Amino acid sequence: MRSLRTQQFATTIIAAGVALACIAGCEEELPTPNQPTSPTAQTPTNDPVTVVPDEPEAFPAMVIIEEQTVEFPPAVLVLREDGDVTTAVLYTDDPKEMLDDDYRGNSFYFEMELPDVTIEQIMTGGDAPNGQRQVTPFAYIIEESRRTGTPNGLFLNGGEFVLQPKDADFILDPNGTGLSVEVSGMFARFAGDEAFSGERVVVRATLIPEVVPE
Repeated sequence: MRSLRTQQFATTIIAAGVALACIAGCEEELPTPNQPTSPTAQTPTNDPVTVVPDEPEAFPAMVIIEEQTVEFPPAVLVLREDGDVTTAVLYTDDPKEMLDDDYRGNSFYFEMELPDVTIEQIMTGGDAPNGQRQVTPFAYIIEESRRTGTPNGLFLNGGEFVLQPKDADFILDPNGTGLSVEVSGMFARFAGDEAFSGERVVVRATLIPEVVPE
């Protein structure tokens, strides 16, 4: 009996020793919880950062026709200088949908030849007396009631109606950062392919176009 008890006691001691050794070994292998890690060092770069400026927002052009405000796409004014004549082309920046057969938007186009004036004079006002700002006027005066073959005019509802200038003034007025175009006068109204028109309408507008010198 004594020998059996001695053997059991020795076996118990050996088993306890093995368990303690396993616990100690496991504690050495397990990582410490919540141990802070060193952040990875990053090498600063000296590459320049390119900032792309936002394009200025283009606003619709508003034209008053017989006291009713009609919206058009944004206006663009192209100035082209050739010798002693500067040509100003005022038109709408039409969307690509205008090529569709069912397009019902509005547009306009006006071409003006301005003799004895440069683009710089138009944009700055030139050498005006008494410090006043010099403006550049242009007038359409067409006596006949027949529809002209020029593309000048306001085109409404996808071209269903056309308003051509008959006695109208266009004034290019520099404002320090660009130009405004004052439009006022009498226009002849044509429906579709109509060649003659007895109807006259009054048109007024203050346009702030995007100016594109060439």
